[in-house]
Amino acid sequence: MTVHPEGEVKKKVDQILPFVSEIGFPIIVTLYLLHRIETKLDTLNETLVELPIRLREGIPKSD
Repeated sequence: MTVHPEGEVKKKVDQILPFVSEIGFPIIVTLYLLHRIETKLDTLNETLVELPIRLREGIPKSD
């Protein structure tokens, strides 16, 4: 009985595919959410840094 290389590759792919779908999807979602949070944190940081200056001047920022 001989084992064909194609059969071994298919078997390995069949073993890896569920792992990738179970682990890969949460990783992608996590990276997406981290990116969204990062941009909001950057905006919040800029606003907090600018707040004392605006309070001293008493002039609202015109956007």
